[in-house]
Amino acid sequence: MPRCNDPIMVRSLASAALLALVVACSLGNGGNSAQAPIQGEAHDPSEPAPPTAADARSLLDRRFAAQPACGAFFAMPWDVSTDGARDRRRATALVQAGLLRPAGESRLPGAGGGQAALRFVPTAAGAATFRAPAADEGGVPGLICYGKVEVTDASVTDADPMMGTGTIRYRYRLTDVPEWTRHPAVAAIWPWLPQQLAKEGEATERLALRDGGWQLESTPRPAAFDLRDLSR
Repeated sequence: MPRCNDPIMVRSLASAALLALVVACSLGNGGNSAQAPIQGEAHDPSEPAPPTAADARSLLDRRFAAQPACGAFFAMPWDVSTDGARDRRRATALVQAGLLRPAGESRLPGAGGGQAALRFVPTAAGAATFRAPAADEGGVPGLICYGKVEVTDASVTDADPMMGTGTIRYRYRLTDVPEWTRHPAVAAIWPWLPQQLAKEGEATERLALRDGGWQLESTPRPAAFDLRDLSR
């Protein structure tokens, strides 16, 4: 009869005990090893894929290629009250910069036949500088444009494909900034403008999953300065 302290017997008993333990654990899990989580599992094509940084960059690049950087301004033609000293100074600065030209007298609506005004209209050089706002641009009367937005870096945070939401964080700079923004007459009215247009900025935009693809939730407007305000 083999002895219990026989090394071969001890190893055999240990192996048998280990095998029994493995079988018991397997049976305790229903005998289905496929229930264990798989690390690095591939994305299920039946579910929406999360947006990548490349997706975000592409969405922004396409948007900014079609939309210049613009800020709030007055509608064109611009009727400036003869009593409005601040607006006359602004109009004169843009005339000296070559964007506007005087177009005679006009009248602002009001009681008693309105108020006397001077009319200014864009020059040929300034025609592309002034734009009518889109319906979703906050109800501003007009826009003045001063370059193009170039994205320098973009990333996606808080992406939730099942909820169809996400956030783009991006950095940008302005390119093709026109010479009129550095004209001395313009700088005298808006001394902060050249520095702001030369500065790299940061912004965020929300993403939404629509029609099976990721889209910008609203129109991005980085570097949208209000040039109607003389108090800055």
